[in-house]
Formats: sequence, C-alpha cells, structure tokens
Amino acid sequence: MSNDPQTTAPPGPDGPGDVALLCAGLEKAPFGAIIASTDPGGLCTYVNEEFTAITGYTLKDIPTVAAWIALAYPDPAYRQVIQANWEQDVAPDNMRRDVVYEVTCRDGSTKSVQLRASLLGERSMIVMLLDVTARERMQERLRLSERMAAIGQLAGGVAHDFNNLLTPIIGNAELLQESAAPASEEAVLAGQIRAAGTQAAELTRKLLTFARRGPKASAPVDLHHAIRSVLTLLGRSIDRGIELATDLQASCPWTLGDESQVHSALLNLGLNARDAMPQGGRLCVATRDVHVAREDSRPGDDGVCPGDYVEIRVSDTGTGIPESVRPRIFEPFFTTKEPGKGTGLGLASAYGCVRGHGGSITVASRVGAGTTFTILLPQHPAAAADATRPRAAAAAAALGKAHVLVVDDEAGVRDYTTRVLGRLGYAVTACSDGRAALACCRARPGGYDLVVLDLVMPELGGADTFHALRALAPGLAVLLISGYDRNEGVDALLRDGARGFLSKPFAARELSMAVAACLAAPSTGPAGPGAASP
Repeated sequence: MSNDPQTTAPPGPDGPGDVALLCAGLEKAPFGAIIASTDPGGLCTYVNEEFTAITGYTLKDIPTVAAWIALAYPDPAYRQVIQANWEQDVAPDNMRRDVVYEVTCRDGSTKSVQLRASLLGERSMIVMLLDVTARERMQERLRLSERMAAIGQLAGGVAHDFNNLLTPIIGNAELLQESAAPASEEAVLAGQIRAAGTQAAELTRKLLTFARRGPKASAPVDLHHAIRSVLTLLGRSIDRGIELATDLQASCPWTLGDESQVHSALLNLGLNARDAMPQGGRLCVATRDVHVAREDSRPGDDGVCPGDYVEIRVSDTGTGIPESVRPRIFEPFFTTKEPGKGTGLGLASAYGCVRGHGGSITVASRVGAGTTFTILLPQHPAAAADATRPRAAAAAAALGKAHVLVVDDEAGVRDYTTRVLGRLGYAVTACSDGRAALACCRARPGGYDLVVLDLVMPELGGADTFHALRALAPGLAVLLISGYDRNEGVDALLRDGARGFLSKPFAARELSMAVAACLAAPSTGPAGPGAASP
C-alpha cells in the first residue's frame, strides 16, 4: 500500500477506480479533509492533502479508525466517549451530519472538526472532516461574553446594595471613633467596625470593577511605572524562591484610564502567579507594541477594535490551570483555592478593569508548565504629554454655611450624610425620594444652595430628578452620589451641569471635600465648566 495520500485508492468490491476518481475530484474541495474506508473493520484507505495540512497526520500514521481515535483524542475519558459514539454517528440508518469533535493535532494544538459521513455502495464510506475551529471559537467567545455580561449585571447590583449598607456602617464608625477618648474601649471597637467595613468595601469595589462598562477615571497611565510599582510591592511579600523579571519593550507604554484600577489588576495577576508557585519559580512581566488590523479585530466579543495597543504578558512557571477550569477563571467568586485563601474576585476584577479600558485579556496555560495572561490596552501617545500638565489642587475640607438638600431613599445613608453635614455647620434638609425633593424646592424657591442627590431611587430616579430640579432652578448646584461607580450615565449628567460625583461608601472628609468643591464651582448650564467632578 502506498503511503502517498494523494495516490492511495480505496480497494473493494465497489470498484477502487470509481472511489479513487471520486476522491480525486474531492481533493481540492473546500469542505476540509476526507477519509474513505472500505473495510468493515475500520481500515483507512485514503486521506487528502488538506487532512494532513490541518492535523499533521498522514495515512501512514492512521492505518485504522481506531489508530486515528487514539491519536486525535489523547484524553482517555473523551476517547471513550468518541469510541462509543463513532459507530452510531456513521451507521447507515443514521449517518449523522454536522457532529463537532475536538481533535488533537500532531503539534499538540486542538482543532474543532465537523463530521460528515456518506456511504458509497454497500461497503465504501467517505468521511469528511470540516475544520470549523474559527467558528467554534467565535461562538464560544460570544457565549462567554454573554455569560460574563449577565454575571456582571448581577455582581454590580449586589455591590450597589452592599455599598448603601456600608456607607452608614463605615461612616458612623468613623464618627464614633473620632468622638471617643483616644485608646478607649469605644474608640477601639469603633475602629474595628470601621476596618471590617473597609475590607467589605474593597470586596464590593472589586465586584464593581468586574461589572463596570468603563474606567472610573480617565487620566494618563504609565504602564511601565505601574508594572515596576507592582513588582516592587510583590518583592516585599512573596517568597524569595520566586524570581521577578521584566522585559519592557513597548515604545509608548501610555494608556488613558484609572491608574488605581490598572495597578490593582496587575497586582491581582501577580498574586495569582505567586500562589501558583508554592515551590518557587519565575514571574516575568513583558510589554511590547501591538497593532491590531481590521481583519483581526472582533468588536462585540472578547476581542478588540483595530488600532495600536500595549501588550502586557504576565507569565509564571507555576502549576498551570487545568483546561476544565480555564473557561470560568474570570467569573466572580469562582476559585480553586482552599477556603479562606481566596475570594474568587481577583481575576474577575482584573477582567473588568481590562474590558472597561477597551482592552482584552486572554490566558494560555498547561498543567505543570505555567500560565501566561496576555493583556491588550489601547495605546495613547498623547497621554504622555497630558501627564506633565499641572493638575488642580483638591478642595480642602471646610466648615460651611450653605443650605443642603439631601435626597436618598436609603435611610442609613440619608441619616449619616445629614449628620456629617450638620457637624460641619451646614443647614440640612433631608428627603427620601425625587418627588419629595421637587416638592421641597417648589416650597422654598432659591432656598437651597446644593442638592446631594442619589442616582438610584424608586419611582422618580436620580437622573429624572436632576433634570426636573435644574428646570426649577437652572443654577442649582448638584452633587451626585451612587452605590455604583462612575459610568456613562454619570458623565452625561456632569456634562449637563452636575458639579460632582461621589461613590459610596464615602468617608466624612470625602463628603466634606466634595460638597465644598461643588459650592465653590461657578454656576453653569449644560456642558459648562462646572461639569467637572471634584
């Protein structure tokens, strides 16, 4: 028997010449690889050039169907399923079409192939294997994107509700700690409550980072500086058996976004690598310039749009991530670590940060051979120049004499905000919803200098309340607050004249500074200079 796949013709009672002629006609067909078998025992008699090009195997490598299954499906469990289904898939009374299998090629890569089988005569069979790897991966990215969007929406809602609860817990603990005698039991207990609340707030921040549609801030970020800062921090906390290395080749390592988010994402990846190397190893962070062409972009899924990017590769030589786990590693609360050693939010928040900055994050890993996370972030050469511009100093906390209207449907947040502003000397009126706020403003035209307005309220929401208030008093200063982080909706209200935004939970000093900055800003209409947040 010849080993040349182009000349090997299937013998048999159906006529080797007829089958050979058919195979020759199929040789250049666009539907993929063909195997013709005329032996009831599963003897392979022909493979074409495309089969060898796709899988790397020739007819000599797979004299029988059993040999092909042994090579293409190295996982014993999966191989057992394939062997059990093979006869059913190609049975004459079944001849199932469009069955997709995952096959392992000679080089170790995995391809998705679609099985199409046809009978020739009574004994000969042609099996066509269509390479559908690109289609299957695109569909998987779409499924992952939809699943992550649903999880993100749920995570964001949970974080929002927790932030409303944490605002009075942390804030009132802070007020108690400040009013108690130093080193007293009351001060100690209040400090412990405040510390626990702050840790809980950090967890909700990670949830919101995962769920966020855009970065919280938009400022120049030097990625090389962020990488060096993270590695310096890691160097103080990881085992000395782990070598830290960099290969920073990006010519323009600047992007626009939230520096604290980027720093946190890189730190989470570094900590994940540390945990994967309990016996020591090497952690390397590398960068380079990458250009994504239009044909390589995939807007709408986990791909990126065409343009220039900074690629960041975080590689370790650790234990690796099993293939069965890989699809879920970015889901919040999913972790393979022992109880008490991980929350499952580190990689989720890194995913949210990168996607929120218009980038992508992917993972490549082999069990026992390490893991590499690859991040693409949009490259912004102009950010380097912006970073050198002088920045306005933050507003200082100050006692106030203005009349502030606090509008929030959460009683705990409303009472805490009222208490802090009252201690600072402000006259404060509080109400629980947007309709009550409008009634207060109608009853006292010009009687309020500032409205502290929650964005998420039942019936009349924060955005509708804002526009109604501005219609009653166009110059009225408004400070927006929310359990969610800053997003496109907040930015739109800032452009329309809101003077600031404050995320919950907030400390007394943060509230004081935000209120003082809003009152000091000039009165503006829509899209005026007062739209800048403090």
